[in-house]
Amino acid sequence: MLRKRREKDPPEPKPLTELAPRHSYNQVLSQGENLFMSHFGELSEEEWLEVLKRSISEPVIDGVLFPGFPEDELQSGIHGSSGADGLHGAFEFYSYAREQTYGESGKGLRFLDFAAGWGRISRFFMRDFQLEDLWAYEPDRLFCTVARSINPYVCFMTGPRTPDNTLPPGFFDIVVGYSIFSHLSRVSAGAWLTEINRAMKPGGQCVMTTWGRRFLDDLREAEVQLQQGEDVHWYTELCVRTAGSLEERIAEYEAGQFVYFSQGDALYGEAFVSPDALTRMIDEEGLDFELVEFDRTSIAQDVFVLRRPAAT
Repeated sequence: MLRKRREKDPPEPKPLTELAPRHSYNQVLSQGENLFMSHFGELSEEEWLEVLKRSISEPVIDGVLFPGFPEDELQSGIHGSSGADGLHGAFEFYSYAREQTYGESGKGLRFLDFAAGWGRISRFFMRDFQLEDLWAYEPDRLFCTVARSINPYVCFMTGPRTPDNTLPPGFFDIVVGYSIFSHLSRVSAGAWLTEINRAMKPGGQCVMTTWGRRFLDDLREAEVQLQQGEDVHWYTELCVRTAGSLEERIAEYEAGQFVYFSQGDALYGEAFVSPDALTRMIDEEGLDFELVEFDRTSIAQDVFVLRRPAAT
């Protein structure tokens, strides 16, 4: 028997359709076809970006159901922007990683989005790889749950903040990670770089970003502004307050040291990795990685490309 909900009753939960994509039977999808590849694979990168921006308010485009988006507050809390602005930042990285690694098509290659958050980066690559080859890893259980609920096309894995062999060995051809080695301590960065090296196929490539000298200079400018009583972005102010002497941090960076500071977290804070610090870490960890590229200007963060040498 139905009854009227009393005021003291808990609120009714949101319908599932408001939280996650709803799928009816689709014979083409059931047969394994990647509808993003077949419908949008011939578009230019800029046209693909426009389609993804459309999907914010238009979840079905050309009969294809796109992944959803989490609330703006969660997006901004993770990467400082939301909606179309957040997609523009991800697009820069997608375009760079695509150009540096597999080119126009990753068909037949296995892809991993490392530290995927809610899946902002992953969705750009959905038209380039077969769906069964799209993987992501996110240690934050909340973010991973959100990613799974809004994007059923990518296999999102979760696990601890330190490696435990969750990633299968010798499995991935392409690994990307946006704004994660910009936060990992030396211990954590070495452990995860070792895990990624183990999980990649010989000949595989990874593209990762990190903070660099540009951000240290920005923090030094912000420090002066704060001393003059001016307002700066809350995240920038937090970094300034945590960094200690920025002159010393810059000197350490220029000397090739791994620069890291945090509010007491031994694994996650702010990391600034120069080419010298990166190659030293690769040597110290005994990894078979070649540094292919270290780019300080093309995108918002410094970005490096590593290759695991092909088997001989």
